[in-house]
Amino acid sequence: MADKVTLHQLLTHTSGMTMAWDPDRITYSKEELLDIVGKAIRQGKLEFTPGTQHRYGGAGLEALGEIVANISGTSFWDYVHKHIFGVAGMTGSRYYTRTEWRGDTAIAHPYMLQADGSRVDALRNLKASAVIGGPGTSPTRPFVGLPSVGAFSSAPDLVRLAQAMQNDKLLTRPYTELYVGPKYPAAPPPGTPSPGPARREAFQAYGLNSTILGDFRVIGHGGGVGGGNSNWNVYLGHDWVGVVLSNYDLDSKLFMGILGKEREAITSVAAETGRQSS
Repeated sequence: MADKVTLHQLLTHTSGMTMAWDPDRITYSKEELLDIVGKAIRQGKLEFTPGTQHRYGGAGLEALGEIVANISGTSFWDYVHKHIFGVAGMTGSRYYTRTEWRGDTAIAHPYMLQADGSRVDALRNLKASAVIGGPGTSPTRPFVGLPSVGAFSSAPDLVRLAQAMQNDKLLTRPYTELYVGPKYPAAPPPGTPSPGPARREAFQAYGLNSTILGDFRVIGHGGGVGGGNSNWNVYLGHDWVGVVLSNYDLDSKLFMGILGKEREAITSVAAETGRQSS
């Protein structure tokens, strides 16, 4: 697939790549996980002609992680720790292994919803199945997180990430704009209020959602796993960052409601502040 797929397509989820692997498999070392993912990427197929459709998936992100490792000469995890977490001052963020996770009482455990309505600690029940999200969504089965999912962070650290990005600590200004700039129209991210069709436009950026919401430009990303939900929104040009972190897997309607309240509150306050300043 290397002669058919571009980096641009990998970054925008338009590559069509799939992975031939069992996402429910429990792994017990970094080496085992890398071997499985590497084989899965190479054995995968194209669902559609690259560049002709958009479909969010982890295969392209895993391929990007391998590219980073090959070019940098270090592991993807070490590269992110040094060049992103370290530069941004994100001292509480890391790709923890399952062993480190179990040994650190400061790290929250994911509590997965079960079919009978109860919740189980997914870190202590590796074979438990997620109800919301379905098979392959338990975050505890991989020994360590992957480029597509599994990094650990905190609300203060995600604010630091937003500040580092906007202050050009991670990339120079032209590349920051290239990173966050819209690439093509996309569906509005979950929880986006509807101020009117003419006032809401959503786009795919490089890995991020890029949304025009009224007079605001919002970039961010979110997602869910068995026993967890998260969302990160940066309101460009305003001193606002929205962070939602949960160690429960939430019903999509509830989660979208939370995100909608965040956006409505921030845009209302920012608009009112702007009126007062003028």
